[in-house]
Amino acid sequence: MFRLWALVTLLGVSNAAAQTRVTKAGDSVFVVIHHVRSDRRAQYDSLMQNIWWPAAQRAGKKYPAYGKQIAESRRYEPTEIASDNTYTYLYLYFGRPDVPLAASGGNYVLAAAGFSKAQSDSFAIALRSFLRGSAAGPLVDEPYR
Repeated sequence: MFRLWALVTLLGVSNAAAQTRVTKAGDSVFVVIHHVRSDRRAQYDSLMQNIWWPAAQRAGKKYPAYGKQIAESRRYEPTEIASDNTYTYLYLYFGRPDVPLAASGGNYVLAAAGFSKAQSDSFAIALRSFLRGSAAGPLVDEPYR
């Protein structure tokens, strides 16, 4: 839990320093956290950079609202290994990804990019094999009371 707190705390610093989009009260973000096994980090990076990111960009061309979300999204890479021998990656999307569900099933972003359900399932299996844990979900910017 401390790692997540540290990452979220750093997000505010990174956003201010890089002059990227900053949320305000009521704005929603979608957060994805991957705890990548140290022995699978190279494969994870390859999968995310060579499959996921190009697919997300293709889906963004097909669905411009999603393209805007992808363009504003942030990817945070770990600078050190955690005590459980994993590297924690954090992905921050402003708003909920806006791509329709795939009629054929599978990952909707990969489907929008032209991947088949079988290819999407293969991606999911590979991704799960690289992770020791993950979390995803929507959050809302809420001031302290």
